[in-house]
Amino acid sequence: MINECSNLGFFSEKRIVLFRIVKKPGVKGLAKDDKLALLNYLKNSNPDTFLILHVQDSEYTMSNFDEFKGENITFYIKQETSPEEIIEWAKEKTEGYDVSEDALVQLLRYVNPSFDEVITEIDKLKTYSAITKKITIEDINLCVGLTRDFNELDFIAAVMSRDIKSALKIYEMLGLKEEIEIRLISYLISAFIAIYKMFDPKIKELFGYNLNRELKIWGKNADKMKDIYDNYKRDTNELKIMKAFDYIYRADKAFKTSSPDKRAIFTALISNLAGL
Repeated sequence: MINECSNLGFFSEKRIVLFRIVKKPGVKGLAKDDKLALLNYLKNSNPDTFLILHVQDSEYTMSNFDEFKGENITFYIKQETSPEEIIEWAKEKTEGYDVSEDALVQLLRYVNPSFDEVITEIDKLKTYSAITKKITIEDINLCVGLTRDFNELDFIAAVMSRDIKSALKIYEMLGLKEEIEIRLISYLISAFIAIYKMFDPKIKELFGYNLNRELKIWGKNADKMKDIYDNYKRDTNELKIMKAFDYIYRADKAFKTSSPDKRAIFTALISNLAGL
């Protein structure tokens, strides 16, 4: 670790190095050799490196670190972060946006009270509300709440039920995730292959695990997925399923162009599939 801190590159490189001090049996603070090496480094530390020594043990003794005082080091004692502190911090990170404290409280209901997880969701919300500059509880419910509980069944169910509005709503909620269109297209391909197979008379001879394996549906929602496929199949035919594959192929090809309008392409795809 000291070598990492001391190394000087050809160009100036600012960096943060975190060293976690783990309590060991029979050792108070730092081991003797480790302490000596650190004290020698601190006397002539690299100004481009910010070194953090993190004492994780809550039952620490400050006297074990007396030798570090005055050696180009500052002590901070940090208690467990409270939800109130995170809310105040979140207010700073949403500066320029109209967001109420109730909305931020709602955000914390969906995420773990950690700064890195909260800032990720705040960045999503700011992008989602970039035009209105207002983050509401409804935005949080849509952007954070439902996306965390999303699975392919929700989206497929909406398309197969021909509920265009719900399908588009789920897509909008997931629109900030990277490559979400490709992921959803893979779900659609799998779903329509399964429905196409259901036109085969031999499929009717299969039950339980054998049927699930053939249709490639697993987990606790397998029965529900079969019902969704069956309902869609009942209101369509093989010709329309082949047309669905054509819609999906064209959308997939359009996504691979240099600068596709992903939202327009996917909105058209959902409308076409739900309209079959």
